[in-house]
Amino acid sequence: MSSPRYRVAETIDTVFFDLDDTLSDYGSTRDAAVREWVSGFPDWHLSPDQSARRWEELEVHWFARYTAGELDLLGQRAQRVRDFLPGAADWPLDKAIDAFDELRAIYESNWRPFPDAEAALQRALASGRRVGILTNGETDYQTRKMRGLGLLDERLVMLASGDLPAAKPDLRAFQAACARMSTSPQRALMIGDNPVTDIAGGSAANLTVCQLCRDGAPPVTEIWVRSLDEIGF
Repeated sequence: MSSPRYRVAETIDTVFFDLDDTLSDYGSTRDAAVREWVSGFPDWHLSPDQSARRWEELEVHWFARYTAGELDLLGQRAQRVRDFLPGAADWPLDKAIDAFDELRAIYESNWRPFPDAEAALQRALASGRRVGILTNGETDYQTRKMRGLGLLDERLVMLASGDLPAAKPDLRAFQAACARMSTSPQRALMIGDNPVTDIAGGSAANLTVCQLCRDGAPPVTEIWVRSLDEIGF
């Protein structure tokens, strides 16, 4: 590996990695799953790319409502389906979730990590620091995803919002994660791609933050990298 763009300070004793779009190639996998899903609907009204963009818009909207505590995990999944499929606005929860699970099965069959993910996790662990996965979602599901990605390691601590007082970017999520890892926010590093949930949230909670700006995404913070390979532990 070439000289790192960012070297983690010795004062940092705990490293948190975001999961989706940081370790897991979530966006492209999701988009491919949506395109495959709608290809099975007769007379579907949107192009494959339009379908993927529409689903992403609904995901952003309804997941934000979930992280704000306005509805539960199943509720936000059902609302995405109701808004996405024609004639589904009044579907009961079980019918909407059945449709969501059809899409999820396609998505899960194509889980893949970014090429730089495993090596970054192993470098962080080899540095002697405590390493956690700080992600929004449910612990069992996110653990299963890590296993499916081939990234599960018994030394990693899963810190999913379902078992925390709040979801990112709420500062309580970061505070609770630090407490679980027996550290203080001032001695912890948050690595993630999302400018709001990972970077603004982590910064507000007084963690050091490093934004992962893949594919030319603009940085919003002083410490940023284009690849996890650019981080030296």
